[in-house]
Amino acid sequence: MPVVAHASKDVMDVCEELFTDSRWNCSTIRLAPNYLPDLTGGSREQAFVYALASSAITQAVSKACSVGVTPKCGCGRLPNEPPPGEFKWGGCGDDVRFGTIFGETFTDMTTASRKKRDSRRELMNRHNSAVGRKVSEMTWKTR
Repeated sequence: MPVVAHASKDVMDVCEELFTDSRWNCSTIRLAPNYLPDLTGGSREQAFVYALASSAITQAVSKACSVGVTPKCGCGRLPNEPPPGEFKWGGCGDDVRFGTIFGETFTDMTTASRKKRDSRRELMNRHNSAVGRKVSEMTWKTR
């Protein structure tokens, strides 16, 4: 799972960069998996981290598929419509569909494997992960 490990490091770096000058500066994310209450108590910080992590995993796996790092997937589908102008589709697109499915399975599996202390919290974590995947899907650009 080197792709997921790399995505996790990216999440830490991006989070800390985004919140460098904020009261909450995302530094406790580096304590994973032994988080402090700011990332375990149902906070908006926790929601952000779940969404960011889910998005990062989705994008990293999608890209890994297109470069052949992950043997269980390959190139993404090309768009059905012809490109504008003289541009011609070529190369290997990122497999966003596989990345999204993998991201959902991975994040939901990790939250479900923990003891269910509070099913509302479990639902919230799944929702926040889904938000991250949705943002990835909406912002993905074919190049």
